[in-house]
Amino acid sequence: AALVVLAQHAREFPDGALLDARAAARVEALCQQGERAEAEAEALRLFTRMPESLVARRFEHYVCAP
Repeated sequence: AALVVLAQHAREFPDGALLDARAAARVEALCQQGERAEAEAEALRLFTRMPESLVARRFEHYVCAP
């Protein structure tokens, strides 16, 4: 359900102020669903797009907590 809401938000506000927070929430949701590879890819996209973001930096050393 979270991924559906996040996708809807992305369609409505593709470059909104909460872009990094939305991407981070997507990473977390993917981790919770066991989609580690997709979560890692999303985190890499976020970090590459917004390396100055503190939200993005939290995925710099790990994505899904063990």
